[in-house]
Amino acid sequence: IEGARTYIVDDSGFANYNTIQEAVVAAGNGDTIYIKPGEYNEEVILNRSLTLMPLTGESGPIILKGDGLETGITITANGCSLQGLTMQDFAGPAIYVQSSKNTLKKTVFKNANPAILVRGSHENTIFQNTIMDSQGGVALWENSSETLVSENDILGCNVSILVRDAARNRIIRNKISDAYWGIWLDNAGGCQIESNDIKSKRFGIWLLNSSSINVAQNKVGIDNSASSITNAINLANASGTLLQGNAIN
Repeated sequence: IEGARTYIVDDSGFANYNTIQEAVVAAGNGDTIYIKPGEYNEEVILNRSLTLMPLTGESGPIILKGDGLETGITITANGCSLQGLTMQDFAGPAIYVQSSKNTLKKTVFKNANPAILVRGSHENTIFQNTIMDSQGGVALWENSSETLVSENDILGCNVSILVRDAARNRIIRNKISDAYWGIWLDNAGGCQIESNDIKSKRFGIWLLNSSSINVAQNKVGIDNSASSITNAINLANASGTLLQGNAIN
């Protein structure tokens, strides 16, 4: 972007900004904030179209640690991009998306509720993240649409992917393990669930009060740690569902 600027954040004090939020306040739409490895205990509000990413050449983890804080990053501006972070120990969502056309990729989430919450938003991309040991993995709520949830590795979450009161979302090529609910759609419509690998303790794919769902080429099985039988694909008050080419073990 012509005129875009860059900012560097370092928790050790060797940059102009010690916190991510300070850099956000200084930045403008289209700017990039590079974050050096370290531990940042803060709640960030992205109200500008920004990119947050590691500083080139740095290899250590960038940890946003909640330690009881409610939300890690709240995105209210369209067109933000986040990558290469570690988000952990938030009482609520680690990332709360309230805007559209954002990209969340290659970020690690631990112990959040849920890891990623998308609410009333459109055309977001959630790609190649690792989510573990959280109450929920990815939640799409309240008319969120055209969201792509793809190639994420979700481990040890109670509900791995939840779509509620939302339509026209795509859940593709995710790997889900040690879950109670794998993929749960509630009052959803026109969604695509394709080529996911799901190992759960109870429900693999649960479609409740949902319509026009395409469920294709998924692998659904019993988790190694499970002591009870998995309900592989469960339909309740669901209509117009296409089941095609799924493998159930």
